[in-house]
Amino acid sequence: MTDKQKRFCEEYMVDLNATQAAIRAGYSENSAQQIASENLSKPVIQQYIQSELEKQKSERIADITEVLEGLTKIVRFDKKEIYDENGGLLSIHKMPDDHRFAIQQLESEEIKDRYGNIEGYSKKVKGYSKLDAMEKLLKYHGGYEKDNKQKSEHHVSFDKEITDLITPSTYQPKEDSSES
Repeated sequence: MTDKQKRFCEEYMVDLNATQAAIRAGYSENSAQQIASENLSKPVIQQYIQSELEKQKSERIADITEVLEGLTKIVRFDKKEIYDENGGLLSIHKMPDDHRFAIQQLESEEIKDRYGNIEGYSKKVKGYSKLDAMEKLLKYHGGYEKDNKQKSEHHVSFDKEITDLITPSTYQPKEDSSES
């Protein structure tokens, strides 16, 4: 692939407009549409574009590992790590990354005296639910499989008992001998 073709690919990925990509890559406006069509038909260019689009997609979309790491950050979040030794809330920029991730909401409210002068601030921190994060991690790691297996075994046993109750029995009444 030539440098100009590579530039075409990069420009194409900006807006997926092949003709404009060819022009921006330095091809003549008169031949841009034809060059664009030719370039897009070349397997090496198709593969390059596909590979770059996949990279972009993976950068935008969290994979399972990233999601699991995020849930783990929530589970391990300890509010004491976001306060200084005097009990003051650290600046958001000084908080550890893992802890900032686990914070759902920060509120700051001015405390004023009766004359309207600011005396201080009330700061509230709300983290994401640790219980929800733990449940999601347990489900992912199969933590409920034992419970589900026990429930299903009980369910099968219960179904058999019900089936036995409602299935017609093999009992057949004796013929009445008085009618003979």
